[in-house]
Amino acid sequence: MKLGHLLAHYGYPAILVGAFLEGESIVLLAGFFAKRGHFAFWAVVLLAFAGSFAGDQLAYFAGRHYGEPFLRRFPKWRPGVARVHDIFERRGTALLVGFRFLYGLRNLVPFTVGLSGVAPRRFLPWNALGAAIWAPAIAGAGYFFGKAFEAVLDRARSYEIVFFGVAGIAAAVFFFVRKRRAGKTAKPT
Repeated sequence: MKLGHLLAHYGYPAILVGAFLEGESIVLLAGFFAKRGHFAFWAVVLLAFAGSFAGDQLAYFAGRHYGEPFLRRFPKWRPGVARVHDIFERRGTALLVGFRFLYGLRNLVPFTVGLSGVAPRRFLPWNALGAAIWAPAIAGAGYFFGKAFEAVLDRARSYEIVFFGVAGIAAAVFFFVRKRRAGKTAKPT
């Protein structure tokens, strides 16, 4: 199911759950829907904050209480956890506040911080501050830039046939040249 359909069908609960699980995409889209009058912007921000904060608190406590058993069971996570731990050692509080803006690290940072033994009284306020910055920033980006994205998409749709035609010709030329070069190198001299 597409995010737009999720938002249209489930509304505000989809924003809360989406921010809890993933965040950026659904909150951006919800900000755009707020611009179009489907949601109240303040509600989008509040739900994005609540979902993001709760999801990251859960990941923190999961790392704190179940981190090592989880890593023993899923050793593929170890390199990522080690990388995040190194960044945390260098950046500390800045990482705690800004990790939501680092694509691909959102769920791994709170888990790793919990695993590293950082006290809950240290993580909680920085997590809250980070969520309080992130929620209006991402929802606001959807609100303010959504109209521009929509215009770009509308324009792109009008050039769709031309794009696919050019891409098809380019692919045909590429494969023809590649096949021809392969044929020349395969011939005995």
